[in-house]
Amino acid sequence: MKAAVFKEARTFEVVEIPVPKPNDDEILLKVDYCGICGSDLHTYTKGLYVNPGQIMGHEFAGVVKEIGANVTGINKEDRVVIRPLIECGKCTHCISGRPHLCEDGLVDGLAYGRPGAFAEYIIVPKPLLGKVVHRLPDNVSTKEAALIEPMAVALHAVNLAQISLNDRVVVFGAGTIGLLVSQILKTIGNCHVIQVDLSDKRLETARKLGVDTTINPKQEDVMQRIIEITGPGNYGVGAAADIVFECAGVPITVNQAFEAVRHGGQIISLALFEENVSFDPTALVQKEIAWKGSFAYVDEFPTAIELISSGKVNVEELISHLYSLDEVSDAFEKQLNASESVKVVFQL
Repeated sequence: MKAAVFKEARTFEVVEIPVPKPNDDEILLKVDYCGICGSDLHTYTKGLYVNPGQIMGHEFAGVVKEIGANVTGINKEDRVVIRPLIECGKCTHCISGRPHLCEDGLVDGLAYGRPGAFAEYIIVPKPLLGKVVHRLPDNVSTKEAALIEPMAVALHAVNLAQISLNDRVVVFGAGTIGLLVSQILKTIGNCHVIQVDLSDKRLETARKLGVDTTINPKQEDVMQRIIEITGPGNYGVGAAADIVFECAGVPITVNQAFEAVRHGGQIISLALFEENVSFDPTALVQKEIAWKGSFAYVDEFPTAIELISSGKVNVEELISHLYSLDEVSDAFEKQLNASESVKVVFQL
């Protein structure tokens, strides 16, 4: 089978390797589609998070081809999406109901410790139906399902925020996660969603998907525009957004998040950073801001599937480019070009 192996920053090697054989407690999946995640970009540009020799790719869906003797509830030719976080089930985090923070998550997780889905076939360990393996409804394609993993990330963040009716929400960043956060927010009550990004293409996509207000910092004063919508903050300082989602991962948006959020408001951070951030923590205290990190997901996959199946969230609109695995470097370069791409997906 064909696989793309990470060698070093900005270098993959496409190789032919044997199709793996599942043991009694595993299944073999034929990968149909696999997306490029924002975290994959950090690996590609800086060599972060994975070691050379790793087969990456954790946003994927496909068809079951072989089933281990001990696996139940799963059939050959089932169309499925896989939750790539494989927890140990024994550590403190797993026992306390936070398996996404598992101590061995990077050891057993697909695309990190184990081979990922930048390959034609992948072995799925511990394939418990409804937990690791999720069947797809007839009206959800495996192409759409390649975005269920990032959608689960967005759902987890929105769940952490505990959105109220009529909240005024700012989303910094209009990449895949930011656009999914915004779509999910628009399914809740009467939220007014403001999306901020430098890419006109991505902001156009945001508008198509129902975002109320888009702001391009190259064309408008971000804070002034947010103040016009939310009103000024206490003492006339900053804005008064109820919740801010930081999905951009650059220092300026962290500081803008502190300025945009109201007293007693929340900031939810989803992005990964390649550089350190300097900010004045006094605002954190004086505004009594609840600043939360949001990592991965727990049990959000079924909800993500239902939102796509029901038509409440449109993931097809996010897929701007399809590439073959042979074009892996071109695909990553395209995903890095925010002015031209939204979501780049491999079709295998």
